[in-house]
Amino acid sequence: ATPTEVHNAYAAGACAAKLFPCADPTGNGGWSPKAVVAMKRAMPGVRVVASGGIATPKDAKAFLDAGCDAAVVGAIFDYDAVKHADAARVGEQAKKFVLECL
Repeated sequence: ATPTEVHNAYAAGACAAKLFPCADPTGNGGWSPKAVVAMKRAMPGVRVVASGGIATPKDAKAFLDAGCDAAVVGAIFDYDAVKHADAARVGEQAKKFVLECL
């Protein structure tokens, strides 16, 4: 989403907007944490979800610290664990990721 799309979504009644794609914290590849801070300054109160490109706890924390209300992560999960519905393994990976974000 662009800042204009975020504004238009809120004007139309959206409860949150997905920022996609997100970049690494240096700004390579899309939305950066710095861009999120600037957008939130211009549009206080908007709720945003960072998505796409967030592969490490450090990346997620950078976007959450910048003002995102949530971060979508998928690449953190072991493909075989997901494919075979190994809920215990996926749960372990999710817990580890969240604890590293704190």
